[in-house]
Amino acid sequence: MKTLVKKTMGLLMATLVAFGVMAGTTQAFAAEGQLVYKVDSQLNVSGSFFLKKITGTVDVSKTVTASPVTPIEGQKDSYTGTISASVEAADLFEGAYKVYEKEIKGQGF
Repeated sequence: MKTLVKKTMGLLMATLVAFGVMAGTTQAFAAEGQLVYKVDSQLNVSGSFFLKKITGTVDVSKTVTASPVTPIEGQKDSYTGTISASVEAADLFEGAYKVYEKEIKGQGF
């Protein structure tokens, strides 16, 4: 009887762990569809049939962060601070990929 209970509990625990792993990865991959991109782009397509280009401007101002500035001792009108920026490739190229899918993909051969 003890062996049957141990085997049943072991099988139950293995099943719960498997479902927990599947539920955890499903939630992680489902969240990927709700990405918020920090880069605004104004892009257009130029060129003819096989020589099309995507050109335009990309605004990365939402990716820049700055720390508060502090005056430098002994110097008038001089301050110190930090400015940093980080842009992911998905943020940077999302606008261009959308333009490609809409206006270029499938045209040609």
